[in-house]
Amino acid sequence: MEKNIKKRVCRLAAVLSAGLVVLFGYWFFLNPHGYWQKKKEAEKNEYMDRRYVTIDRRKEWRQYEKEPLDSAGKK
Repeated sequence: MEKNIKKRVCRLAAVLSAGLVVLFGYWFFLNPHGYWQKKKEAEKNEYMDRRYVTIDRRKEWRQYEKEPLDSAGKK
């Protein structure tokens, strides 16, 4: 009888521990402010920064092309 109680207690402890691990994993990784969300946001920001740099370079190049040449052939 005592062995059955110990088994039940051990199983209950194992199930509760597993449940806590699952809940912590959800909280840490999958919630809106979790690890993966922050990583995704950082990648998005990096992409946008690179995009704006590219756009700025294109604008500068267009402006450079539009500048008239002086008599020596330099801009």
